[in-house]
Amino acid sequence: MSRGLGDVYKRQGDINAMWLRDSSCQVHHYLSLMKDDSDLQNKVKGLIKSQVDYILLDPYANAFLNTEDVEREYHDTTIMKPYVWERKFELDSLCYPVQLAYLYLKETNDDTIFDKQYLHFIQTILDVFETEQYHSQKSSYTFERDMAKVWNLRKTETLQNHGHGFDTRYTGMIWSAFRPSDDACALNYNIPGNMFCSVILSYLQEIVKDIYHDEYLEERIQDLKFEIDLSLIHISEPTRHSLIS
Repeated sequence: MSRGLGDVYKRQGDINAMWLRDSSCQVHHYLSLMKDDSDLQNKVKGLIKSQVDYILLDPYANAFLNTEDVEREYHDTTIMKPYVWERKFELDSLCYPVQLAYLYLKETNDDTIFDKQYLHFIQTILDVFETEQYHSQKSSYTFERDMAKVWNLRKTETLQNHGHGFDTRYTGMIWSAFRPSDDACALNYNIPGNMFCSVILSYLQEIVKDIYHDEYLEERIQDLKFEIDLSLIHISEPTRHSLIS
């Protein structure tokens, strides 16, 4: 781990970039060891703060750099800010950092990471979730990878409809452009991603209630979780009835 935009920068694989999902998952097995290792605890805490900084920079990006920019072999048509490596909007990229922060709290009882910056982070990701429930109507997010046409990877590396993706309507679930595999979603209301989102909303509700004592924000989280859960129940009903019959 090295220093990036925030406190800690964790590079993944052979690309000098930090993925939000990967950087979270790759430290999970260290969490139970932190009580006896203050240096390790500080590193994980620093990683959480970095993830918050990066997401506040661009909550639609999934991977970030520890420098303002680099030379790229391809061009993405989207809003590319300094420090952003890739701007594939993946629902799980916002979920995993919340899970990491929650598990860190449970292992250490250290709630100092939940400061005003983290409160802003919570409000920011809620804004994104609520906007992407109405993607076709309210979202300004677009993504096109020019080289996908050359590589013949239109279905996996870029979005159709001039980068907007196919038209959708409100279901209660949250729209996602890409799956955890980095491949474009064929159906943008990704079920596992929304189930994960429901879980982390429970974590956020607990954090807001116990640490921030913000009843309005707690109710906002609860309402969003209810909409997602109700939609998931409706989806499962046909399957349940077909099994019974």
